[in-house]
Amino acid sequence: MLYNKPTCLDTIKWDPENEDRPYLTVDMVIFKKEAGRLKVLLGQRAPNLAGAGKWHVPGGHVKAGESLIKAAKREVKEETGLEINVEQIIWLEENFENNRHHVTIDLLCRLTNKDQQAQNLEPDKCRGWHWFDIDNLPTPLRKLTNFFPVFKNKHKDAIKHCLS
Repeated sequence: MLYNKPTCLDTIKWDPENEDRPYLTVDMVIFKKEAGRLKVLLGQRAPNLAGAGKWHVPGGHVKAGESLIKAAKREVKEETGLEINVEQIIWLEENFENNRHHVTIDLLCRLTNKDQQAQNLEPDKCRGWHWFDIDNLPTPLRKLTNFFPVFKNKHKDAIKHCLS
Protein backbone atom coordinates (compact mmCIF):
# COMPACT_ATOMS: atom_id res chain seq x y z
CA MET A 1 0.00 0.00 0.00
CA LEU A 2 1.32 3.43 -0.94
CA TYR A 3 1.05 6.41 1.37
CA ASN A 4 2.40 9.90 1.50
CA LYS A 5 5.61 10.55 3.38
CA PRO A 6 6.32 14.31 3.59
CA THR A 7 9.67 15.69 2.52
CA CYS A 8 11.05 19.20 2.87
CA LEU A 9 10.40 19.83 -0.82
CA ASP A 10 7.05 18.23 -1.50
CA THR A 11 4.80 15.34 -0.67
CA ILE A 12 5.74 12.29 -2.72
CA LYS A 13 4.43 8.78 -3.10
CA TRP A 14 6.59 6.48 -1.03
CA ASP A 15 6.54 2.71 -1.04
CA PRO A 16 7.63 1.35 2.37
CA GLU A 17 7.95 -2.21 1.04
CA ASN A 18 10.77 -1.11 -1.27
CA GLU A 19 12.68 1.31 0.94
CA ASP A 20 15.45 -1.24 1.38
CA ARG A 21 16.19 -1.62 -2.33
CA PRO A 22 19.71 -0.78 -3.51
CA TYR A 23 20.52 2.76 -4.54
CA LEU A 24 21.72 3.13 -8.12
CA THR A 25 24.63 5.51 -8.48
CA VAL A 26 27.00 6.58 -11.24
CA ASP A 27 30.64 7.59 -10.84
CA MET A 28 32.43 9.40 -13.62
CA VAL A 29 36.11 8.76 -14.33
CA ILE A 30 37.38 11.78 -16.25
CA PHE A 31 40.90 11.77 -17.66
CA LYS A 32 42.88 14.56 -19.29
CA LYS A 33 46.41 14.93 -20.56
CA GLU A 34 48.55 17.66 -19.05
CA ALA A 35 52.24 18.18 -19.83
CA GLY A 36 52.30 14.74 -21.45
CA ARG A 37 50.99 13.03 -18.29
CA LEU A 38 47.66 11.26 -17.79
CA LYS A 39 45.57 12.94 -15.06
CA VAL A 40 42.30 11.95 -13.40
CA LEU A 41 39.85 14.26 -11.64
CA LEU A 42 39.36 13.56 -7.91
CA GLY A 43 37.67 15.45 -5.10
CA GLN A 44 38.19 15.11 -1.37
CA ARG A 45 34.97 14.20 0.47
CA ALA A 46 33.70 16.61 3.13
CA PRO A 47 33.77 15.63 6.83
CA ASN A 48 29.99 15.18 7.01
CA LEU A 49 29.80 12.46 4.31
CA ALA A 50 30.51 8.75 4.15
CA GLY A 51 34.16 8.37 3.24
CA ALA A 52 35.06 11.70 4.85
CA GLY A 53 38.50 12.93 3.83
CA LYS A 54 38.91 10.29 1.13
CA TRP A 55 39.46 11.09 -2.55
CA HIS A 56 36.77 10.17 -5.04
CA VAL A 57 35.65 10.71 -8.63
CA PRO A 58 32.50 12.81 -9.26
CA GLY A 59 29.31 10.84 -8.84
CA GLY A 60 25.86 10.54 -7.38
CA HIS A 61 22.45 8.94 -7.42
CA VAL A 62 20.41 8.28 -10.53
CA LYS A 63 16.96 9.83 -10.23
CA ALA A 64 13.82 7.83 -11.03
CA GLY A 65 13.24 7.89 -14.79
CA GLU A 66 16.70 9.34 -15.51
CA SER A 67 19.08 7.59 -17.90
CA LEU A 68 22.62 6.78 -16.78
CA ILE A 69 24.03 9.26 -19.31
CA LYS A 70 21.76 12.09 -18.17
CA ALA A 71 22.55 11.33 -14.53
CA ALA A 72 26.28 11.37 -15.27
CA LYS A 73 26.13 14.70 -17.09
CA ARG A 74 23.91 16.23 -14.39
CA GLU A 75 26.08 15.08 -11.48
CA VAL A 76 29.35 16.27 -13.04
CA LYS A 77 27.80 19.64 -13.95
CA GLU A 78 26.31 20.08 -10.45
CA GLU A 79 29.52 19.15 -8.66
CA THR A 80 32.26 20.57 -10.90
CA GLY A 81 30.68 22.78 -13.56
CA LEU A 82 32.31 20.59 -16.22
CA GLU A 83 30.50 19.37 -19.31
CA ILE A 84 31.21 15.80 -20.37
CA ASN A 85 30.34 13.11 -22.84
CA VAL A 86 29.98 9.55 -21.60
CA GLU A 87 32.13 7.14 -23.59
CA GLN A 88 31.60 3.72 -22.01
CA ILE A 89 30.81 1.70 -18.92
CA ILE A 90 34.11 0.65 -17.36
CA TRP A 91 33.40 -0.78 -13.92
CA LEU A 92 30.51 -2.11 -11.87
CA GLU A 93 30.63 -2.41 -8.12
CA GLU A 94 28.48 -3.14 -5.14
CA ASN A 95 28.99 -1.33 -1.86
CA PHE A 96 27.48 -1.89 1.58
CA GLU A 97 28.18 1.22 3.62
CA ASN A 98 26.28 2.86 6.49
CA ASN A 99 23.53 0.23 6.31
CA ARG A 100 22.86 1.10 2.67
CA HIS A 101 23.30 -1.00 -0.42
CA HIS A 102 24.67 0.90 -3.44
CA VAL A 103 25.13 -0.43 -6.95
CA THR A 104 27.54 1.87 -8.76
CA ILE A 105 28.22 2.02 -12.46
CA ASP A 106 31.51 3.71 -13.27
CA LEU A 107 31.62 5.53 -16.59
CA LEU A 108 34.59 6.68 -18.64
CA CYS A 109 33.93 10.28 -19.68
CA ARG A 110 35.45 12.87 -21.95
CA LEU A 111 35.46 16.63 -21.42
CA THR A 112 33.46 18.42 -24.12
CA ASN A 113 36.06 21.20 -24.00
CA LYS A 114 39.61 20.39 -22.86
CA ASP A 115 40.09 23.93 -21.50
CA GLN A 116 37.33 23.66 -18.89
CA GLN A 117 38.32 24.18 -15.27
CA ALA A 118 36.75 22.16 -12.46
CA GLN A 119 35.00 24.25 -9.80
CA ASN A 120 33.87 23.18 -6.35
CA LEU A 121 30.14 23.85 -6.68
CA GLU A 122 29.13 21.75 -3.67
CA PRO A 123 31.54 22.78 -0.89
CA ASP A 124 29.31 21.10 1.70
CA LYS A 125 30.09 17.76 0.01
CA CYS A 126 33.61 18.23 -1.35
CA ARG A 127 36.73 20.09 -0.21
CA GLY A 128 37.80 20.70 -3.81
CA TRP A 129 38.52 19.10 -7.20
CA HIS A 130 42.04 18.43 -8.42
CA TRP A 131 43.70 16.67 -11.36
CA PHE A 132 46.11 13.94 -10.22
CA ASP A 133 48.73 12.03 -12.15
CA ILE A 134 47.44 8.49 -12.64
CA ASP A 135 50.76 7.15 -11.32
CA ASN A 136 50.72 9.39 -8.24
CA LEU A 137 47.22 9.27 -6.76
CA PRO A 138 46.42 10.76 -3.36
CA THR A 139 45.50 8.60 -0.40
CA PRO A 140 43.22 7.50 0.88
CA LEU A 141 40.98 6.75 -2.09
CA ARG A 142 37.34 6.12 -1.21
CA LYS A 143 36.88 3.47 -3.86
CA LEU A 144 38.59 2.35 -7.03
CA THR A 145 41.89 1.61 -5.28
CA ASN A 146 42.43 -1.43 -7.51
CA PHE A 147 40.68 0.08 -10.50
CA PHE A 148 43.25 2.62 -11.71
CA PRO A 149 46.26 0.30 -12.13
CA VAL A 150 44.15 -2.34 -13.89
CA PHE A 151 42.27 0.12 -16.08
CA LYS A 152 45.25 2.13 -17.29
CA ASN A 153 47.05 -1.04 -18.38
CA LYS A 154 44.12 -2.90 -19.93
CA HIS A 155 42.27 -0.01 -21.55
CA LYS A 156 44.93 2.21 -23.05
CA ASP A 157 42.95 2.58 -26.30
CA ALA A 158 39.83 3.76 -24.49
CA ILE A 159 41.86 6.35 -22.57
CA LYS A 160 43.56 7.57 -25.76
CA HIS A 161 40.13 7.94 -27.40
CA CYS A 162 38.92 10.10 -24.48
CA LEU A 163 41.95 12.33 -24.77
CA SER A 164 41.69 12.86 -28.53
